[in-house]
Amino acid sequence: MYLLPIFFMFLSFFFTFFFGKYIGNYKNHLINITFVAVSTLFCYLIFFEVSFLSLPCYIKLTDWIVFDIFNVYWSFIFDSLTVSMLIVIMTISLCAHIYSISYMEQDPHNVRFMSYLSLFTFFMLILVTANNLIQLFIGWEGVGICSYLLINFWYTRVGANKSSIMAVFTNKVGDISLLFAFAIIFQLFKSFDFNIIFSIVSVGINNDYFYLNYYICFLMLIGAVAKSAQVGLHFWLPEAMEGPTPVSSLIHAATMVTAGVFLIVRSSFLFEEIPSILVWISFFGSLTTFFGSTVGLFQYDIKKIIAYSTCSQLGYMFLSCGLSSYYNSMYHLINHAFFKALLFLTAGYIIHAISNEQDLRKMGGLLKKLPLASMMIFIGSLSLMGFPYTSGFFSKEKIVELFYNKLIYNYEIIQYLKYFYFFQFLAMFSIIITICYSVKMYIYLFLNKFNGYKQYVFNLHYGSFFLISPLVFLSYLSIISGYLLNDLMIGIGTDFWKYSLFISVQENNLFNINSGFYLFNFEFIKYIRKIPLILTFYFIFVFFVFFYWLKNFFLYLRLSTNWMNNLFIFLNRKYLFFTKNIIYPLIDIMNYSSLNYTFKLFDKGLIEILGPYGIAKKTSSLIKITSHLQTGLIYHYSGFIILGLISYIFLVI
Repeated sequence: MYLLPIFFMFLSFFFTFFFGKYIGNYKNHLINITFVAVSTLFCYLIFFEVSFLSLPCYIKLTDWIVFDIFNVYWSFIFDSLTVSMLIVIMTISLCAHIYSISYMEQDPHNVRFMSYLSLFTFFMLILVTANNLIQLFIGWEGVGICSYLLINFWYTRVGANKSSIMAVFTNKVGDISLLFAFAIIFQLFKSFDFNIIFSIVSVGINNDYFYLNYYICFLMLIGAVAKSAQVGLHFWLPEAMEGPTPVSSLIHAATMVTAGVFLIVRSSFLFEEIPSILVWISFFGSLTTFFGSTVGLFQYDIKKIIAYSTCSQLGYMFLSCGLSSYYNSMYHLINHAFFKALLFLTAGYIIHAISNEQDLRKMGGLLKKLPLASMMIFIGSLSLMGFPYTSGFFSKEKIVELFYNKLIYNYEIIQYLKYFYFFQFLAMFSIIITICYSVKMYIYLFLNKFNGYKQYVFNLHYGSFFLISPLVFLSYLSIISGYLLNDLMIGIGTDFWKYSLFISVQENNLFNINSGFYLFNFEFIKYIRKIPLILTFYFIFVFFVFFYWLKNFFLYLRLSTNWMNNLFIFLNRKYLFFTKNIIYPLIDIMNYSSLNYTFKLFDKGLIEILGPYGIAKKTSSLIKITSHLQTGLIYHYSGFIILGLISYIFLVI
């Protein structure tokens, strides 16, 4: 039963890709959705058995690479961490598949799209169920390639080409870092198997371990930063909006970007031993939270606003990991997946309804025309803002409260204390900006006067059952998932995570006191619990007043002084100095170097000369030259014989 979801997702891809065009769209969709639905059902059964019955499962399928001390097996692990990810991946994937039936109905390459979606989900399942690093890396690379195929699905568009290439190249930075980390891990532990590495870390080894583990953790962190679009390697994620909307929901909610967070949580036993790396994780998390929210506030493309919102929320997950609260990070990842998928799919529904328009400034007044969409955006935005009793309230506010809950008892961490106050400021300020752009998006979409073209209204059309049912299902999950999973995953005394997470401060032995944090749960201290509540209500009211009744205030403010207008342009262009003056020149240098050195030296040089093409060409040239010696004249041949004899006499004798 445990391997059936993986097997069925591969079958879904196989049948759709190779036979879908012969059996027609209806039968293709029927087979595809059946496989995905059955896989989702089995994932829920696995979740019940592993989590509620406390029966983790380890499966060794077969040998793969076995020689000397290097042994890699096809093995799978099903613990609390894995099954939690399975639920998220398969639920969002099922919604995306059902949604795509209607959304991609008119596309001539519908079959290819559905097969890519199934393959994307298959590789993500490989990643989260892997019991060794090599198998995990296969899933890691697989989701990267599938993201390229899906972002570039409409390959005739130049924007899609550029965005997909940017996604691949950015992720290659993380992939290379990850390979270096794996090399050091094998040199240190002589194995890639998680169980063996866990065992060695738990008993402790020589002093070289802590020296090398710093580099292991730092390189793995770079890999996670690239995959989860943290600041510095973030720019591929908003550009991924060039793909169809179901792809955006799958990448941003359940698959691609969650892989980096999953890697850190899975490797928590390594990160907990290096306090300075935890500070780096908090740094990337808080900075990304601030960066994503500030840029998202000044965007007008509805999908890009939600995309930068994803960057911001991923920053909260990193921040939680940096504070040694991996369970809070996973809890927020699960809740975030539901309301972010809801926001993306609803945005696609609105774009689909009004002639593929994505600019907020050309929308408005859709409350009466698209009441269901307004309700879905309202629920998703409330959850994103952390409104009380929505799923985001239960998970995101817990992460912000971690700053009040920590007790630092390690001297090495105390020197970083000033940085944590800065991280706390960024996280709290980002909450306010998140509320701002959520209110702005809702008012621009539904409450302002319509500002688009007439044909948008004349051509307005509503979605079918396949387009609407995933939205309704995800809206329920966006409301109740936080409440349902709160006590199970982060409640006091819960043993849900068992040994799937390694948090050193929860142990009593001396080996595990290196982390430097002790987390108190201040759930019942009323003053701390009131902080996010007051912030949310107050700023929702303030920004509603500004965007609805004083809608021209920000325009007057922007045009009042030159520096305010420059600030708007700076943020609207996504921190102009960073993208234009740093990243693009680096890309140009890499392109120039690869063309003039790597390509000309190796591809057009050594490989071409010494390869099959070069050998055949040189042989052909040599034969052509020697053929001129065959003249058919006796005195020419006798001359060659005499020349050979003379050469033999002088050189040999």
